[in-house]
Amino acid sequence: MRLKQILIGASSAIVITSLSSVAFAGAVTSKEEIAISTTGGGIKIESDNGNTFQFGGVIQYDFDNYDGLYNAGTADPADIGDSANESEWRRTRLTAKGTKGENWGYKLTVDIDDDAEEASVDEAWVKYAGLNNVDLIVGRLKAPFGLEELVSDKYISTIERSAIYEVGNFLSGKPDFAFAAQGSWNNFSGQVHLIDEGEEDDDSSDSFSIAAR
Repeated sequence: MRLKQILIGASSAIVITSLSSVAFAGAVTSKEEIAISTTGGGIKIESDNGNTFQFGGVIQYDFDNYDGLYNAGTADPADIGDSANESEWRRTRLTAKGTKGENWGYKLTVDIDDDAEEASVDEAWVKYAGLNNVDLIVGRLKAPFGLEELVSDKYISTIERSAIYEVGNFLSGKPDFAFAAQGSWNNFSGQVHLIDEGEEDDDSSDSFSIAAR
């Protein structure tokens, strides 16, 4: 989709511009005007002019041991009932995120698939936070459905989410492109997304759906 390509290009440009601004501020002014932090995971660079850049990632590796049921249907009778071990790289992701001034933010996450030996864009968005209590976001991000889905996989209780979250993008996941608004007030918060489904309807127009919470 052309919109997705434009978004990825725009996100990359903002990342480069913000990093350049942060580095430039530290290069030509005093040391007090730039700060580098490694707390909270990754490396974060922050300058006095409001620009920040953070680079990090996550690696999740699974090792599992199965009892005899795992080989109950094996083709080799000699292996029936034997226990087995399996391992895999579950997630390998690199993330660049930050802010440009007071009102703009961005995030770009690349997912590296070990089995397919390829990389893909997992998340890419640009946010405008200049409105009162409301943020506007455009790009590839999670659909607002289900607490289990919205919580990062780094903090869920099990290694997999519930099967309902595999149904499709109209319920959850990260649609290729969406326009989103989110905000928080005294006792509640809300989100609404206009999602491009990446398909065309009968008259060859883009198909959209709405998700909210």
